[in-house]
Amino acid sequence: MTSVHVRCVHPGAWWLWAAGVAAAATATTNVLLLALLGAVVLLTVTVHRPEGARGFGVYLAVAGAVVVVRVLAHVVLATPGVHVLVDLPAFDVGPLTLLGPVTREALLAGVSGGLQLAVLILAVGAAHTIADAASLLRHAPAALGPIATAAVIAVSTFPSLVRSVLETRDALRLRGVTLSGRGARDRHLLERVVVPVLSGAVERSFAIATGMEARGFGASHAVTRGAAPLTVAAVGAAGAALLAVLDPAWPRWSAPALALLAGVLTWLALRGGAAGGRRTTLYRPPRWTPVSLGLVACGAVGAALVATASVAVRVPTPDAWLALSGGLLVAVLVVAVPAFVGLVLPEGGAAQSAAGERDSLYARGSAPGAGAEAGAPSAASTLRAAGSPLDVAASRSAVEVAR
Repeated sequence: MTSVHVRCVHPGAWWLWAAGVAAAATATTNVLLLALLGAVVLLTVTVHRPEGARGFGVYLAVAGAVVVVRVLAHVVLATPGVHVLVDLPAFDVGPLTLLGPVTREALLAGVSGGLQLAVLILAVGAAHTIADAASLLRHAPAALGPIATAAVIAVSTFPSLVRSVLETRDALRLRGVTLSGRGARDRHLLERVVVPVLSGAVERSFAIATGMEARGFGASHAVTRGAAPLTVAAVGAAGAALLAVLDPAWPRWSAPALALLAGVLTWLALRGGAAGGRRTTLYRPPRWTPVSLGLVACGAVGAALVATASVAVRVPTPDAWLALSGGLLVAVLVVAVPAFVGLVLPEGGAAQSAAGERDSLYARGSAPGAGAEAGAPSAASTLRAAGSPLDVAASRSAVEVAR
């Protein structure tokens, strides 16, 4: 299987593809289909994972733990069923009955529910491993900048913590330090694990702040008074629309109406809100290419095929839990297209993509009020003149020294 140059794909495309996989998983309780979707996600991460990316193993461990916990919950809480597999002694604890007969229906319900959550976790982990959520921040409209920043921080906190712990563990292993024994673990945990993780988080925060300032994210523009209320109202309308979809007590017309209201408020915030049409950064984000659109289409088509499949196959009975129709197989194959095709650049395309990325670091000309207004043109010319990756790194260091 060939390697993939992930830079040729818009990072938002991977997240939309993962959203399609998650939507397909929530629309079915078919154990076989859920297992196939999970295998597709694992294969996709194996093929498309950037060099040096780590942390997906933690998502895999959490997904496995979720399945085990769901199965144990159905066994312990004595979910009723017809086909008894094991008859355990029952214990009455108030209104609850613990253990008792373990039925096939209970096990299948636990496995299917656990696999649904597991595929959701793996999909988010795959998107975060292939396309870091922090990379989506520079693609957010200026009017939605604060909301995008908060969302990226919320999504990136756990993966960043996992990455810091893994780096600290590797550093301890290289120094021959092992935490063996309960007393030694308790005594040295603070100084050997917690302190390095916290110091690394502070250092990365300063590095990110410096990079954002250099790219003009600190630029200040005039903000209209109606920008913040419009943005908050749009988020509230979107949340109410989601609640209307999930709660059958709401009128059927409420969800489309609230979604339309959220779209109108978002458009007003983008057009007339805080710097809606102004450039607040010198960074030129990558464009949506046909490859990126095809990736999004794979996730959307796969989710649509699963959602429109027959209920008898999509939500099978315990007697037909291995049933799988041709439409569901096609859905799995469509979702797996990115893994099998491999979005490979032609020969010489990697160098062209790297050069294009260097050119896109800064726009031609500086943005008014940008934090790096004085140094941006020289940085852009330096990066365009650089050839190899080593030259790029050296030129970036020179730019920092010049600043």
